[in-house]
Amino acid sequence: MVIMSVSLDEGLLKEIDFLQSQSGNVGRSELVRLGIRKLISEKKDLAALKGKIDCVLLVLHSHSSTPEVSKIRHSHEALIQTQLHNHVGNEKCLEIIVASGDGSKVRRMVDDFEACKKVDYVKLVVP
Repeated sequence: MVIMSVSLDEGLLKEIDFLQSQSGNVGRSELVRLGIRKLISEKKDLAALKGKIDCVLLVLHSHSSTPEVSKIRHSHEALIQTQLHNHVGNEKCLEIIVASGDGSKVRRMVDDFEACKKVDYVKLVVP
C-alpha cells in the first residue's frame, strides 16, 4: 500500500475524528479511503449521465457567497426549471435546483458548483 501525506485544516480534522468515534474501530486512514471510494463512485455515476435527464441539485453555501453561487446558477439558467433559495441557520443557504437537460450540460453545472471554493456541499439526485 502506498503512503501519501495530506494536509487538513483543524476543522476538517475534528470532523474526521468525530466520524471515527462514531464508526467504532475504523481508523483515520480507513475513513479517508472510504470517502475517496465514495467520491470515485459519485464521479463515475456523474460521468455516465447521457441524453436528456431530469434531476435535483442541492447546493449548500455560506450566505456571503450568494453572489458567486448566483453567477454559476445564471450561467446554467437554460437547464434550470425551478430554483429555491432558503436560509438554513449558521449563516448558511441551501439552493434547491430542479433541472432538466442534456447529461453533459448537467455534469458541467455540477462541476462548476463543486469547483467553487465557497460552496460547502453539492449533491445531485437523478431519479
